[in-house]
Amino acid sequence: MKALPIDFAPARRQRLGATAFGLIMFFSGLVLMGGALWHTNSWQRGYQRLQIRLATEQQKDSTSVLARRAPTLVLSAAQIAAINEAVRHLNLPWRDLFDAIEAATPPEIALLALDPDPEHQLLRLTAEAASSEAMLDYVVNLKQQPVFSAVSIKRHQLDVQDPNNVLRFSVALSLAASEQVAK
Repeated sequence: MKALPIDFAPARRQRLGATAFGLIMFFSGLVLMGGALWHTNSWQRGYQRLQIRLATEQQKDSTSVLARRAPTLVLSAAQIAAINEAVRHLNLPWRDLFDAIEAATPPEIALLALDPDPEHQLLRLTAEAASSEAMLDYVVNLKQQPVFSAVSIKRHQLDVQDPNNVLRFSVALSLAASEQVAK
């Protein structure tokens, strides 16, 4: 039998190639790991900067909300009275008033002005009529409206310069209480 050359230790050349490949892979892995750590660190710093910025923005918002809540405007007594007067004007039952006046106004009456006085619960109406009978009929129609508690002619005058001889008159209408109007 022929002797077989069995060598359990690989040749130096073969061992060197495997070792070089392993070292290249090891150092490549280290470089990739270092790059990943560097990116992770930069992302973490960016995240911390955003957290700090968010905290400062929230603090600014909370201080601005507190500043908006605090009343900085002080009104004088005259301003308060003017605001209350405007609210009284707005709280008049305008729709009911206009509906009642529209229902009572015949075609021969021309409305010129409506002047509300909410403090005294009055409405002053200025109109023109072709005759005194039309004016009186109009006043009777206004008295029949449930929105008004009292109707009275305050002034009337005949315009002689107008070729149609128009009769201009003013009527004071007392507003009924809102409970009576609702019935």
